[in-house]
Amino acid sequence: MGSGSRGFDANRDITIEASEDQRGRYVLRTKGLAGRRRPELEIAGVTEAGLNAAAGVINIVAAYSVNEAEVLAGQSVGNVLTVGEGARKLLLAVRAITSEKSSGGLWSKLAGGGKGVLRLVDVHADAGDHGAPLTALATMLVHRAAVRLGQDDEDGARTELEVAIAMFPGDPEAGAAPPVEGMEGELNWQNHIAYSDLAALAPTDSDGGDGGDEDG
Repeated sequence: MGSGSRGFDANRDITIEASEDQRGRYVLRTKGLAGRRRPELEIAGVTEAGLNAAAGVINIVAAYSVNEAEVLAGQSVGNVLTVGEGARKLLLAVRAITSEKSSGGLWSKLAGGGKGVLRLVDVHADAGDHGAPLTALATMLVHRAAVRLGQDDEDGARTELEVAIAMFPGDPEAGAAPPVEGMEGELNWQNHIAYSDLAALAPTDSDGGDGGDEDG
């Protein structure tokens, strides 16, 4: 390809720094994309339990931005997550908005920096909603749960799904999922997949069941 961009690995080539804001939530921001002549990426308003999922979403978008095409403000980016052959296709989608403008200037262009910062929000977020992309984060957690199930780690899968629901309970009155133009895969609308997957897991003792054995 000439540019060497195909060798980019987000887990290896960038870092993600987290800082806590006054609400006890976190802002995650990349460090290293400017050197690839790309805007840095960030996600804001993340709970502590959602930090790993948010980092996973950022890494996916960073890899797309470097290996495929630069992500621009106002653009929606989607990725399909699967586990195993013939598995369902989960759509992980976010929209990029400007967080910090490009600094511009000749020196910035020559140095490969000055691209500014893009914040990732939900693909269906209202104008002015700059919070965490909850649908995408919950989708990442659903995917992580599926990976754990594939490793026979049912307890781990349950934990991932419970975190997803606690972070994004969803709105049962929201109606049908809106379309995401140009993207394939199942959208985790209102986190319905997390509820469905959690219900499909075998119940634990704490879930009730037959109550178990009693002494005496």
